[in-house]
Amino acid sequence: MEKNGERSLKLIGSYPSIIQFKAFVEKAIGRPIITSRQKNLIYELTLSEQVALRLVEILYENCSIALDCKLESKADLGLPNDD
Repeated sequence: MEKNGERSLKLIGSYPSIIQFKAFVEKAIGRPIITSRQKNLIYELTLSEQVALRLVEILYENCSIALDCKLESKADLGLPNDD
């Protein structure tokens, strides 16, 4: 998603899944992130471009096996290839 020229990552789901993902992200990046918002029973969590890119780096750090399309996506984001 892009807003005001900055890309972001948006996760939509149930309250438990959003809270669990938010806790994972906060632990992984070592700082709190803005809370989610609610619309009826659906919750939304939006990560800034910087946080989303850091999360991708963490998820693919020391990754020895990945689908080619995932590695291409990582390259499209401007992240270094670990090959």
